[in-house]
Amino acid sequence: MAPDLPVDPIPVPRTKEAEEMVIQAEFFFHEEARRADKVAREDGALWSRVSECAQRIALIHALGRGIDNPVIELSDINFGLCLATYSLRRWAGEADKAAGRSVVGTVDNEAKTRRAIAVISKNGGKITKSQLARTMNFTAKQVSELIDDLESSEYIEVIPGGRMGSFVVVLASGLQSY
Repeated sequence: MAPDLPVDPIPVPRTKEAEEMVIQAEFFFHEEARRADKVAREDGALWSRVSECAQRIALIHALGRGIDNPVIELSDINFGLCLATYSLRRWAGEADKAAGRSVVGTVDNEAKTRRAIAVISKNGGKITKSQLARTMNFTAKQVSELIDDLESSEYIEVIPGGRMGSFVVVLASGLQSY
């Protein structure tokens, strides 16, 4: 057993920008947890802990610059958020692969998700399935699977109609390219 050493805690403040980023991240992670729970993904409960993990990583990152007068800056928070989010998405991707599922939030699908949302945003927030397939150079099956994943995760809404049964894909309210 380790001997008891007197340790005085050191308060480490955050900059205003870092504090604002933490608040935004907590909202984002709450929404991710809600989306995951809605489609019965196993990672739903973990999303609520990502912000806490990110803040601990940010503290360690800030202390790495020196312990004389540490301050958690925006760059520290960004580093912590990126590492914690990547770790969770990597774990979720591996769990889904093992179970034979595909989930939008995994590392493998992250680039496709970002690209699709960017394409839809650049098209004014609306696009047909065929336009999305052409723009992303996807087959009809690939774009159908992508649209299903995005819709089930509430990133987009699908509106049936148009010529020959095509439908329009619309970004979910308030969602911009991320």
